[in-house]
Amino acid sequence: MTGRDRIVVVSLAAAAILVAVWMLAVSPERKQASQAAGEVSSAQAQLQSAESQVASASAAQAKYQAAYAAIVSLGKAVPASQEVPSLIYQLAQATGQKNVEFASITTGSGGSSSSSSSSSSSASTAAESAGFT
Repeated sequence: MTGRDRIVVVSLAAAAILVAVWMLAVSPERKQASQAAGEVSSAQAQLQSAESQVASASAAQAKYQAAYAAIVSLGKAVPASQEVPSLIYQLAQATGQKNVEFASITTGSGGSSSSSSSSSSSASTAAESAGFT
């Protein structure tokens, strides 16, 4: 064997060793690194989702007192007896048929009103004494 042949054999052996090291050591590690990078990106997406849920929950918590107060006031606005909603419905139908508008309905004493000379003024006085305006 000549010197040139020895150099070729040694270089081929070195190349074979490098390929073997690459196949046995580096390639599996690269695969694991790419899998780990995928897991990291998945975990970051989950973290961002959880952070947005936390922000949404804390915003809802901040609005809770106002929403609860609104629910309580709406609950107080519900009539206690079953006749009141029926009365409001009947008034709404009557006003729609006769083109009359009520600005408000208040409760009060249904006492007698003073009599007046015209029928329209007596009707308005009666309506005001009943609490309709």
